[in-house]
Amino acid sequence: MSDQLLKSDFEPYSDARWLEAVDSALKGAALDTLNSLEPGGMTRQPLYRETDLEMADNNSGMPGLFPFMRGSSNAPTPYLPWHIAQRFVPNRKGSDNRAILMDLAGGVSAVAIDLTNTASFDHEQAQKLLSGVLLDIAPISLMPGTHIHDAMDIMEGLWRDQKVTNTDCKAYLNADPIGTSAQNGKPQIDLDLKHLFAWGAERENVTLLCASGQMYHSAGASEAQELGMIIATLVDYLRAAQKDDIAIELLAQKTTLALSAETDFFATIAKIRAARLLWSQVFEQFGVKTIAPIVFAETSERCFSTVDPWANIPRATIATLAAGIGGANLITVAPCTSVSEGDNDLTRRVARNTHIILQEESHIGKVMDPAGGAWYIEKLTRDLATQAWSIFQEIERQGGMAVALSSGYIEKLIAPIRVERQDKVNLRNIAMIGVSEFPNLEEAPLKARTPKGEGPLSEKRLAVTIEQLRQIAEPSKPSVFLAAIARPLAPHRG
Repeated sequence: MSDQLLKSDFEPYSDARWLEAVDSALKGAALDTLNSLEPGGMTRQPLYRETDLEMADNNSGMPGLFPFMRGSSNAPTPYLPWHIAQRFVPNRKGSDNRAILMDLAGGVSAVAIDLTNTASFDHEQAQKLLSGVLLDIAPISLMPGTHIHDAMDIMEGLWRDQKVTNTDCKAYLNADPIGTSAQNGKPQIDLDLKHLFAWGAERENVTLLCASGQMYHSAGASEAQELGMIIATLVDYLRAAQKDDIAIELLAQKTTLALSAETDFFATIAKIRAARLLWSQVFEQFGVKTIAPIVFAETSERCFSTVDPWANIPRATIATLAAGIGGANLITVAPCTSVSEGDNDLTRRVARNTHIILQEESHIGKVMDPAGGAWYIEKLTRDLATQAWSIFQEIERQGGMAVALSSGYIEKLIAPIRVERQDKVNLRNIAMIGVSEFPNLEEAPLKARTPKGEGPLSEKRLAVTIEQLRQIAEPSKPSVFLAAIARPLAPHRG
């Protein structure tokens, strides 16, 4: 074979030459006409170059080292890059003990139990739901909602039943009274941090608090707003810890971050990286630079639909891949039927296999910071972090996250972004496959579940307006008659 293929006679293509080519193609229009402006003010360029990011002041560090933007660990885990943490909702169809055991046998490594919309949950119900689950092997990740103290008692009882020692206890309590208040539209519940941290003191593998942005995302927040509200929540918990004389290092060890992974692939990667960068910026002020955050990501249901639910599978796949590349520690993939009244064996199997295929066939876990060094991702990460920090500072001026919530300030921030994005969906400027584009009229819509939460920051899905049109037309699908009106063609003469 000729070695000519290994040579290159092409001269380097400079920025100036690229700009000349763009100017020629645009026929005099400005370069920034190629930019896209996202809801929330995030601008994206058509091309990112080294000149767009001043790497001389590079502060990204190395994977596993401060500021943890490039990852929480410097040792990739090829066989389990992230915990496969599937969600179960008590009393929901498809969320029983049989489903949990089937998921664990099929590759799930952590059990996420959502109590946010559950009226009550006691030790007996927990025993029944988790029968056969080895709690010293499979971590339990709770979303306790208002049931924080009940969840503590339940977990303690379950560990006692299985004779699990404090050293072997593995769980994420995820107490988030501020986030719960936001989602339910009710006053924040009192949380005794001293009691909480005393309960978790000897259980080194049990985290206690969670600063979550998922409820703000579900209510329509932009990526930067979600991040800003996560950090504002974290700082509120920091203040409470200082007031109760709880060591900041201990708070960092016992707190997780939770955010939504969505179909905006690159924004999700950047958002997770930016979350770690912002975490580090906060804890640096207290001299804590050795503790990386545990990041929990869940595929967004904001873009899910009850119309042609199979189209939710690629949405969840895109979000999961982005969360994995971004370096999330625990990821939950919502079944494609998650916004309906129940799930089944098939939809749960597809959800958990989404993790497994990405982990075992994409080799994400064998690469540290797969997105690192891409100018687009690096710039987007820093842009999101900068915007989020400004939003956090505005919330601080209001008196902190809890005060900003009770005054309605958070809803005022989110509302215009939600309306702008919804208008884009309604006008089909944002396409939703199977919903606004290429709908499958032969696929009967599923019955939607009750939206999560109450009040102005309750869950708001983008597809609802189009789903309502489908529901109106479904009983008697409209027919269209196309009349071709034209002058008849003259007969052909050979």
